Amino acid sequence: MTSHVSARIEKTPLKRMLMIAAAVLLALCLGGCTTVKKQAKKITRALPFAGERLRKKVVVVPFANTTFISDQDMQPLFTNLFIDLLSTDCGSILWVKPGDPDYPAAIDQVPRLTSGRIDNLALAEMGRAMGANAFLLGNVVSVDAEEKEKGFFIFRDTHYYESAQVGFQVYDTGTGAKLMDESLKESLEVDGAEFDAILAKDLKAMYELGETMGRIAANGAEQVCETLQKNPWQGYVVAVQEGKVILSSGREIGLKAGDVLKVYRVGEIFEGKDGQRFIVPGSLAGEIEITAVADGRAEARPVEGADVAAGYAVRL
Repeated sequence: MTSHVSARIEKTPLKRMLMIAAAVLLALCLGGCTTVKKQAKKITRALPFAGERLRKKVVVVPFANTTFISDQDMQPLFTNLFIDLLSTDCGSILWVKPGDPDYPAAIDQVPRLTSGRIDNLALAEMGRAMGANAFLLGNVVSVDAEEKEKGFFIFRDTHYYESAQVGFQVYDTGTGAKLMDESLKESLEVDGAEFDAILAKDLKAMYELGETMGRIAANGAEQVCETLQKNPWQGYVVAVQEGKVILSSGREIGLKAGDVLKVYRVGEIFEGKDGQRFIVPGSLAGEIEITAVADGRAEARPVEGADVAAGYAVRL
């Protein structure tokens, strides 16, 4: 009986991972359950969905910066740390980051409507062509200082605070919808010297700002990871040539010859109140089988005469 059970577990890697995760959580509880929630989230993000083995590709658009701090100085202060945390906390996602050799030059100019808002449909179409599942954008909004009076009567005292705020947005390429739109703010009590440095915009004298920005980077990375974890991988047909179906995803996300994918038609496009347009998921059109893969590209054949056309979506 024991040998049969062992054999079943050996054949199911997901079961082994879940057993390990359970053991880790039990050990954490025995040592104190205050950190269990955060550890559980990290373990969950490390585990694949049941039946899901393909990596989602997410393009990180350079964050806008509207503070008095230069873009060059903001890199070590926030940007580099945030991207490192994304790679650590969401290792199952394929991050396409500024500076990568294959980073798309077209992202330098995010498409916008005449109103100035991001053209979400154009952004989604751009992402589909490059095999991306989502875009991550953001804005370092502010770095400020403020003082507050605390206490009563003769015991009142002045306290100094340093604050920073960063916005995060995630756009889905499948529908054009905004999956996340959060603005995170952190405030840290500092001494008078730090307070004066912020007012004087003297970055070299700001010794606590790294901690403030680090808190935002950690919270932002956690929320981005949780948002992206909710949606499974989806790929896109970019062309149908002489009976071959061409996809904009390939070896880099885990596709391999023999994989069978379901194909979905392009649904209707409807316009929101602010002029933004969204794609409604379409109906099932059939299946395709992957016949060849390369980086950023895969070829497939329709299964049993499936109706496939450019723009259609595919799922494992």
